[in-house]
Amino acid sequence: METRKARHAQWCHYGKLAPMQTSWTSSNPERRFLGSGEKGCRFFQWFDAEMCEHSKSLIPSLLRKIDRVEKENAKIRAK
Repeated sequence: METRKARHAQWCHYGKLAPMQTSWTSSNPERRFLGSGEKGCRFFQWFDAEMCEHSKSLIPSLLRKIDRVEKENAKIRAK
């Protein structure tokens, strides 16, 4: 039986398997892509469709809030 990973396998320009990664940039939060980790190889391909503008603004905002709460919790635990 074919696995999900195998169905979406892509090889970079150097013939190596391009691993799936996740973007955490403000413009493409949580969007998956295939990209080569090989030095000098510029293989890149989006896996997920682009998110709507609302999601692009909402997800980074939520991630910042989570980060802020985690830092506050760490300070409280340290006391």
